[in-house]
Amino acid sequence: MVKKATRTTKRKKTNEKVNTQLNQVRKDLAAVAATLGSVGSEKLRHAKTKANHMLKDAKGRGGAVTKAQKMCKNAQTKTVKFVHKRPLLSIGLAFVIGYFVAKCLF
Repeated sequence: MVKKATRTTKRKKTNEKVNTQLNQVRKDLAAVAATLGSVGSEKLRHAKTKANHMLKDAKGRGGAVTKAQKMCKNAQTKTVKFVHKRPLLSIGLAFVIGYFVAKCLF
């Protein structure tokens, strides 16, 4: 009977130690989860901020592209009007410009 009581006492002590260690592991895991959560949140905030900056930058560039498109369209319109008003002069200018470009390239 004494042996049985000793075994039971040892088991209880072992169970208490294991339970204590399990509780400590649970606390440690909770702390790790909290740390990972805060790191993840910080990275998410950083990614959102970076995406917003990129969006604003793209919108700004979109305005510049639109402005450049308008300028090109305006230049094209003026060129077409000039060619229709003075066709022979346009041909002469094209020849002279082509001649000088060819000389520079070759």
